[in-house]
Amino acid sequence: MRLEDKECKCHKDKQGIQKTINTGIKFEIFFYTIGFILAIAILIFIAIIISKALF
Repeated sequence: MRLEDKECKCHKDKQGIQKTINTGIKFEIFFYTIGFILAIAILIFIAIIISKALF
């Protein structure tokens, strides 16, 4: 009985860790997407400023 309890707890911990990892990956993708969009926006902004300065 005690062995089974230990196995259950271990299994639950593993599932919890897996959930945490999955959430972390989702957040990483989310932040990379925001960073990517911001980088493109900044590049477009700089391009507009340069084109206005030239013409």
